[in-house]
Amino acid sequence: MSDSDKRQARQRVLTIGACAAVFAFGGPLIAQRFGDQKAQEAYRADAIVLAQSIAAESAAEGQPVRLVSFTNNASPEALLKQAAATTPASLGEDDVTVRTRDSFALRGLVGFTLENLGNGRNEQDEIDCLAEAVYYEARSESANGQMAVAEVVMNRVRDPRFPKTVCAVVYQGHYRDTGCQFTFTCDGSLRNKPRGPSWDRAKAVAMNVMLGLSKPITNKATHYHTDYVNPYWKAGLVETKVIGTHIFYRFPKTTAEWTTARIALEAQEQRNQELPVGVELIAVGGEEAVDTDEPAAVSLIPAVAETAAISPAPTPVPATQVADTRPL
Repeated sequence: MSDSDKRQARQRVLTIGACAAVFAFGGPLIAQRFGDQKAQEAYRADAIVLAQSIAAESAAEGQPVRLVSFTNNASPEALLKQAAATTPASLGEDDVTVRTRDSFALRGLVGFTLENLGNGRNEQDEIDCLAEAVYYEARSESANGQMAVAEVVMNRVRDPRFPKTVCAVVYQGHYRDTGCQFTFTCDGSLRNKPRGPSWDRAKAVAMNVMLGLSKPITNKATHYHTDYVNPYWKAGLVETKVIGTHIFYRFPKTTAEWTTARIALEAQEQRNQELPVGVELIAVGGEEAVDTDEPAAVSLIPAVAETAAISPAPTPVPATQVADTRPL
């Protein structure tokens, strides 16, 4: 092969290499750009369809479209707040401008605060804590059984008698040998790190429940235990559901439920002397002695945490939860 042929061969190799490099690095960029263009085209098409639909409905009803604003306030009334209608009667036909319309639409909106940003940073930790509860407490359960356990955690977060965050609820009392709320937080289970498909499934369940994508199935339960144990604290609660191997409970609500719980707790109190060594009574409001005259404010739990159905945080019980102490 002559020198000229060698040079041409090298040039062809370099040309092919350059083309391959351009394709390797430029291909994904071109594909992304194409995808962005398609998304923009779809957005514009949807916007046109929406505008036509709104115009048609407005013409059919004979009234202008009312502006709606959203807010991240917690009150239901503030979540969907109608702005004042930009009608000739309210502002005058000549006064309705884009600025006026936008000011009405933005009225009531609340910006993000540093607290909101902090919540965003903690979101992954909250999901992990809930996923750990699902994994260690119910990884052998069905999807419904796992969602039920996650739902109990979220119900406790919403209950003022418990901590206000997922991680605080799950790990409440974990530093005590006889006071952890969920068994896995104090029995050494955490030494075995979650892994595999079961962990992936637990995280998916946690995400669904935290986002409210799953339908509630425990009837607002805040406690549960497995069906092969018979904890004495359940006498002060109301059974709501049996899902898989777990039985779920909530606090009494009505006078009749509190009365039934009081009778059951009094009967249990009479059997306290027969309890095995190492079991004690713990009150909802703290670690004081149980007062059988006010059973509505008491949840009995074993000193050795067998299940997640452990007494709530030591906060005052709302007045609406006080036991009916009238004679039966």
